[in-house]
Amino acid sequence: MTQSFLKEPNLRGEGTSKVSSRAGDSWPEVGCNDVIVKVQNDCYCRPLWNWGRRTPLVRREMRALLGCRKAGVHVPLVIEYRETHHRAELITTFIPNALDLDVALERFPAQRSKILNNVGGEIGKLHNARWTHGALYRTHIVVCPDCAFRVYLIDLEKGRRSVRAARDLARFERHNGYLTEQDWTDFRQGPALGRQRLN
Repeated sequence: MTQSFLKEPNLRGEGTSKVSSRAGDSWPEVGCNDVIVKVQNDCYCRPLWNWGRRTPLVRREMRALLGCRKAGVHVPLVIEYRETHHRAELITTFIPNALDLDVALERFPAQRSKILNNVGGEIGKLHNARWTHGALYRTHIVVCPDCAFRVYLIDLEKGRRSVRAARDLARFERHNGYLTEQDWTDFRQGPALGRQRLN
């Protein structure tokens, strides 16, 4: 089994967080060998419904991934979640050959409209199911050229049940200022975006 860090281990408040990819044959039931492992020590959030209770960030991400997948949103599959004392570990499927949104748009200009339409569709499904991502940066939206430019939403640490879709859309707009007016038109035409629109 081999392992490599996707992000350098970093401090999160008083805790630490690291994300790595792992290749092995421990999870044949999911149909792939490569997985993403996120390990956090003393990394917590306080849920709005119970502010006095600490919840590990990756437990919140695990719940968001399960809820979004049930709603038909393309997100990584949760393989395993472990939690002991101050440590929490989330293992999800690796999305092969996926590109960050801006990289995909640059590499495949002829598919720009399709990609942005797919992005709008996934975000629309997310919000129509009454979930918000909480961090819709372009590095958290990945595109799979090998699968008809299917779009996946990743890193749902801040994902939660919410009807405040406007905040998600405003964040997406703020962090994607390089998109053109035509790009926004293609995005808004995402098949599941429904009544949502950017101001």
